[in-house]
Amino acid sequence: MLLLDASQIRKWDQYTIQHEPVRSIDLMERAATACANWILKHFPGHSFDIFCGTGNNGGDGLVIARLLAQQNLIIRAFVINTGTKKSGDFLTNLDRLRRFPRSALLN
Repeated sequence: MLLLDASQIRKWDQYTIQHEPVRSIDLMERAATACANWILKHFPGHSFDIFCGTGNNGGDGLVIARLLAQQNLIIRAFVINTGTKKSGDFLTNLDRLRRFPRSALLN
């Protein structure tokens, strides 16, 4: 198994965005969907607390929270203010999660 560090993952994301083409928000949705599907398969019916920073990884976490909530699971998403700039994709997914009625977003 090949493990990538953060810099390598950013490069692969950028490569995919440039060559597929796919917007970064759509790539985030695709990755989070795969993760949420894995979670649903291995932990059906569980509740989850999801802790998110304010960058793109936090955006991934917010998508996962929304997707799991859409499956009627009890989800609590926590946004941890790390003092860093909020990414655009994070803000988009924060808004999407806030509009979803079955999730609890806690700051």
